[in-house]
Formats: sequence, C-alpha cells, structure tokens
Amino acid sequence: MNTATNQNAEVNTYGMTVAELREQIETSMFAFIKNYDLMVMSMLSDAQEMVNYDRSAENLNLQRQLINQAKYVLRYYVMDKEVA
Repeated sequence: MNTATNQNAEVNTYGMTVAELREQIETSMFAFIKNYDLMVMSMLSDAQEMVNYDRSAENLNLQRQLINQAKYVLRYYVMDKEVA
C-alpha cells in the first residue's frame, strides 16, 4: 500500500494519521502522568456521551473514530507495557 493510500486509511480509521494520533497521545496530560488506562476510559466515556447528543451519521463516524483511537492507545500504550 502506498503512503497516500495508507494515510487515507489512517484518517478514515482514526480521524487523523497515526503520526498525528501518537503526537496527540504523547503530549496529553495522561502521558505526563503515565496513566494511559485513564486516557482510554476517558475516550470511551466521551464516545458514550456523544450518543446522547447527536445521532447523525457524521457524529456516529466521529464516535467510531474516537473508539478506534481508544483501541490504539490500549494496544500500543497499555498492553505493550504489560507484556514488557
């Protein structure tokens, strides 16, 4: 897969590229306090709350992307640390 296609897939999945997502994660207050578990819970709570306010297709897509972001954090920042 070429770089442009890969970046388009990342933006579709996460709402941003993986590089942008990693920067967002690593500059967050959760990274500062080294509590990625709490970050995941916060992201999932935000997605859950979004359901109460707007069920448009655009908002549902944002919820899906936020859940994918939470899964990324869980996979690469929480689970990897437990295995190491």
